[in-house]
Amino acid sequence: MPSIEKRGEKSFRLIVEVGTKGKRKKERKSIRIEDPALLKSKRKLRAYLEEEWYKFKAEIEAGAYIKPEKRTFNMFVTDWESKYALDHLDDKTIETYEYIMGKEIKPWFGDMYLEDIQPIHILNFLDEYKKQNENISSSSIHARYRIIRDILGKAADWKIIKENPALSVKRPKQEYREYEIYTEEEIQYIFQLLDQYAPLRNRVFIKFAFTG
Repeated sequence: MPSIEKRGEKSFRLIVEVGTKGKRKKERKSIRIEDPALLKSKRKLRAYLEEEWYKFKAEIEAGAYIKPEKRTFNMFVTDWESKYALDHLDDKTIETYEYIMGKEIKPWFGDMYLEDIQPIHILNFLDEYKKQNENISSSSIHARYRIIRDILGKAADWKIIKENPALSVKRPKQEYREYEIYTEEEIQYIFQLLDQYAPLRNRVFIKFAFTG
């Protein structure tokens, strides 16, 4: 029978016993539920938690479960994309995130264990990015910081890491200029033209300027 502990208003812990008789040990996994409708229905909540418990048990038995402390940044990004980004971010934002992560952030943080990422690593990344791009805008620097902060923030929300190290890094200063404001219809038309004619790199940067 599934062993599930309530740890908070939205937090639960799944417990699975593994091993042979006399040498059994417990594996634990914490999950957080944000869906209000699910939390209000005891029957649906129990069914969901039991389904997650059986998935967790199957992962352990198949040797596919990776303990949080052994999860790399790249591993977590895969979970972040499937469990959060696809359902909560629009296509334009996902396209921008994936372009910047694939080109710059993943090569820097990809093989690091999540729990090993410290504020100094984020500062070093931003400093190196500025060195390699001398005339880069302040909004581009802030964009990289925001992506790292958002992804590690979700890892903290899901209790995979204790806290988000990006919160200890001072947010890069952004310089703002006055621009003519486009209407929603004008922005959509610009995006259509970008999708039809602009190279990926230009398309990403221009869309991010509108949505960042």
